[in-house]
Formats: sequence, structure tokens, C-alpha cells
Amino acid sequence: MKQRGGPIATAVIPNVKLDTLWQHVVSKVERGSTVSTDELRPTTY
Repeated sequence: MKQRGGPIATAVIPNVKLDTLWQHVVSKVERGSTVSTDELRPTTY
């Protein structure tokens, strides 16, 4: 994984339902951060 100006957090997530994913995002990502994945374009939270 390539670090892009900040720490990286990874997790095994039990499913891809929005509620499940969102819980992980808000617990790990600081507001204003850009989130990059291997499947989607970068998104600012």
C-alpha cells in the first residue's frame, strides 16, 4: 500500500452494506480527509 500524506487504516469488514462501511469510516477517518480505495475514485469525507 502506498501512503498518500497520512496514515493508512485497513480492516476486514463483514459485509459491504452502507451502515457497516460507514461505521468503520467515521471511526477511523478524520473529517476533511480524502479516502482512496482500490475500487472507487477518491472521496473526501
